[in-house]
This record gives sequence, structure tokens and C-alpha cells, in this order.
Amino acid sequence: MRSAIKSFAAAALIAVACANNFAEGSQARELMKIKGHVSAVFTPTNSNGDLDVSLLPKLAARLHEWGVTNVMVGGTTGESTSFSTAERFEAVKAWLAIADTYKLNVYVHVGMESI
Repeated sequence: MRSAIKSFAAAALIAVACANNFAEGSQARELMKIKGHVSAVFTPTNSNGDLDVSLLPKLAARLHEWGVTNVMVGGTTGESTSFSTAERFEAVKAWLAIADTYKLNVYVHVGMESI
């Protein structure tokens, strides 16, 4: 029993230390903040409904032109129920391949529904 209490106390101290590292105004917290506009981007398809990442550079160029600096990929417009995991990975890889060219930060939705 005593070792369980010590383990719990140690875990609590670690949790408090971690929380303090991300306290309001801390450098760690400031580094993690998303700054600028975030666009929930769609995943383009062809006329058969298959993934078509060839259209992404055009979308990325337009977002850059509009001053968008962050994109949320893969779940914000229904992708988590409409595409397979492999297709979602392909879309993310395509965004990551062009992100630097258009000065975009890429954030990825990782949740999944089961239908």
C-alpha cells in the first residue's frame, strides 16, 4: 500500500511539473500556440470519387495568396468517414510535400469514426 501511495505521489509531482511547464505565458506554451488563420481544407476527388491530390498545389497557392498559414487536413470536412486510412495518409503526405513551398503549417485530424 505504501509503495502505491509513493508511486501516486511521484506521478502527481510529475503531472504538476509538466503542467507548470505549459503555464500561461511560459515559453513552452507560446511555442505550441497556433498563430494566424487556419483553413479546414477539403480533400479533392475525381469524377469517380477517387482521391485526386493533383489539385492540392492550386488550393495551397490560393490559401497562401489569401494569407492562410495553417491547414487542417483529413477530417474537418467528412474525410474521417468518407476515405480509407490509406487515402487519408496519402492526402497528408501530399500536403506535407507542398507545405514548405506555400509556407503552410499542416495539422492533421487523426480521429476516425466507424460506420
